[in-house]
Amino acid sequence: MHALEEVKRWLQTALTWLFVRLLKRSRLEGTEELTLLDDPVTVYTFRKDSDIYAQATPFGTIIWNKTRTEELSTDGKRFVLHHELSHKNRNSIYKGLLYGMAVSGASGIVILFYSGIFFFLGSSLAELAEPATTGLVMTVAFAALFRIEETWADYDAICELGEEKFRSAYDEIGGDHEPAIRSRIFRRLFYTHPDQTVQLYQHLHQR
Repeated sequence: MHALEEVKRWLQTALTWLFVRLLKRSRLEGTEELTLLDDPVTVYTFRKDSDIYAQATPFGTIIWNKTRTEELSTDGKRFVLHHELSHKNRNSIYKGLLYGMAVSGASGIVILFYSGIFFFLGSSLAELAEPATTGLVMTVAFAALFRIEETWADYDAICELGEEKFRSAYDEIGGDHEPAIRSRIFRRLFYTHPDQTVQLYQHLHQR
């Protein structure tokens, strides 16, 4: 049993290293045990000057961008960690659906892209209606599920922090630097505004 745990830990580390190297264009520094919550949480640390603070990976690990998180207050760090733990601890069946929809969403974007190319090359709208509609549905379905997932993680964070600290942490993370236009568009499409999360929290806790 101990040997299996060691193999699992080694595999998680190797896959997390690849995740950071290929998708974040950075290198892992190692692991760190954060004592911000009731129980210590092990994260995989790296440094990159980007909008990302932390992220739950598909391999059951959390990567932690020290370049960004070092600037945060304790409450800001606790918000980020609660948010990512919510992603990490989500039901495995649901996560399988989410990752499957991510592939579907990516495929939908590719279909829409090629439909646009064929349209400019002279294909008729009638010929492109079916693939374009399919691509649009696949993309919208993933975007909706992704937004639900992010709202869920924010809701878990506000339940742990309370409304005041949640707002303060969100203001800190959203206001300490000006994100790139691409990041702002991505946030608008895929993330719920904190005011909406607060409204959801108030509604559910008034019942």
